[in-house]
Amino acid sequence: MRYRDPIPTFRAIYRFARRNMTAGGKACLFGMFCSLIGLVYLETPLLFLFCALFALLIAGAAASILLRPHLQISVIAPPTVLAGDTAELEVYLRNARSRPAYDLTISMVDLPDHCHLPNRLLPFVPEVPRKRVTRVGLAFQPEKRGVFSWPRVRITSAFPFNLFRFRQSQRIDGELVVLPKHHPLHNFDLSRIIRAMLGSHAESTHRVGASDQYFGNREYQPGITVRRWDYCSWARLGLPVIREYHHTQHQAVEIFTDTFPAAGADDERKFEAVVSLTMSLTHEVLRDNGMISSLSLGPQKVSCTSDSIVEQADSVAIQLALATPATPHALSAMLQNEHELITDAAVILAVFNGWDAERQKLHRWLLTSGCAVKPIIVTTANAGKLHDLPHAATCVSVESIEAGTVELD
Repeated sequence: MRYRDPIPTFRAIYRFARRNMTAGGKACLFGMFCSLIGLVYLETPLLFLFCALFALLIAGAAASILLRPHLQISVIAPPTVLAGDTAELEVYLRNARSRPAYDLTISMVDLPDHCHLPNRLLPFVPEVPRKRVTRVGLAFQPEKRGVFSWPRVRITSAFPFNLFRFRQSQRIDGELVVLPKHHPLHNFDLSRIIRAMLGSHAESTHRVGASDQYFGNREYQPGITVRRWDYCSWARLGLPVIREYHHTQHQAVEIFTDTFPAAGADDERKFEAVVSLTMSLTHEVLRDNGMISSLSLGPQKVSCTSDSIVEQADSVAIQLALATPATPHALSAMLQNEHELITDAAVILAVFNGWDAERQKLHRWLLTSGCAVKPIIVTTANAGKLHDLPHAATCVSVESIEAGTVELD
């Protein structure tokens, strides 16, 4: 025999009161239950109180049902949101009925744990006229990167007596893409980094289709190829002078992000700093007229070929929003791969999650591509002195990445 709840009516009343009644309506309902004793002792004035509260609730419920709003809700959401920034949704309320809708409150429900509404006061719309459309802005702030389901937009009205509330909700199509928080890099010069990493090889290499523009002259330095010498200026000045050219083409680089687990505490904070620094590098490379040939997130390599810099920046940003730490054995498995790293980039910008023996092997593995590798090592303030650093390595602390004070030499 199936068990039945002995008091289903009271549970249903409790659920209805909790969901559909305001504080004033709950107070009237509580007073009505307290005056039930008037049904037993008819001589007491509690019977009249019970009848008055009961009539008030019945009249309020009937009026709220008849005057509840029926709106068509449409929401325009931004395609991407930067972690920590405030984004605004455009909510359009269309009232197709022949009477206005009053006293509307706009809110968001089913928010992810890392999202919150920056304003405690929710948007309030006093009236949506009949056959009209009203626009309302609704702001929210995500604190963590990733891809999540959009929350629902809810409209609540307690008109006319503020005893009962009725709701409408609209789910937003698509997903919420929260990009990593990042800051600009100070003194970042892609051409200078490439020249420093490649040295004279960058000046002696002839690229098919290159259209270098004459930039000026400067004094000769040992190691510069002979074809750069300016003999006329040399004869006129009596000093060895060379020509200097400016590359107008996009300079291709590859970005390697170390997503492998690192030993030590606060791994999540350090990993987020690595992703944030990669995002900053992406923006600076594209701003300096560079191109990203590919993005490697640990063992996963993502192609970033695109004719548009904007599309390339969006592609890299979405991949970084989805980035997760690699498995503990992924690094050793990748290092055991006998195939060399294939790339057409001039320089690999490698962001390392710390520095240890495994990262040294990873750096040597990157050198097998034949490209110059610019190591950028992310450390913590209490990491201590790092040993056996590679050539041209730059150490960056997690605190400087979060504060936006990173300088790359």
